[in-house]
Amino acid sequence: MVQANLLRSIVYAIAAGFLIFSQDHSLSIGATAIEFVGAAIVIAGGALMLIPAVKVPVRILATPVVTSFAVTYFFMLTGEVDSQEMTANGMFAFRMAVALFIVAPAINELWLGSNSDGVDRAELLISAGIGFIAGLIYLFIPLDPVNAVGILSAYFAISAVQRAIWIASTSRKGS
Repeated sequence: MVQANLLRSIVYAIAAGFLIFSQDHSLSIGATAIEFVGAAIVIAGGALMLIPAVKVPVRILATPVVTSFAVTYFFMLTGEVDSQEMTANGMFAFRMAVALFIVAPAINELWLGSNSDGVDRAELLISAGIGFIAGLIYLFIPLDPVNAVGILSAYFAISAVQRAIWIASTSRKGS
């Protein structure tokens, strides 16, 4: 669990920094950040699962890896949000893809947290809650491109910090 959270924390922090300090907050920049996060999680997550010395259960990384691959492939295949002109289809495609990218791992974390008795139970439920809140924003609140990319960067930053705190928590030291 620690390796999976460390991976996601580092990748999310890089994406958050990229989006926060970028002067351009168009959908194409948001799609680029999602493509980076998706590719990094797929490559590094796959590598983690193949290293025999690292004991990462498949159920921990399977949903983020599969979802990241699907959303990244969607963005690369359609090119719907890569143009500089804003279309309703591009905004809808971006919002739904980001909602899927955020909510699918949140559902997995909710399931893992509900079935866990260990020290990670509360952290899994917190992480799922952050994902559900961000997903609800993308699904139900009208957003323009600047707000959509800003909320994506906030999600990445909050999730990166929460996962880093999870890794460094004192409750893990005894287990």
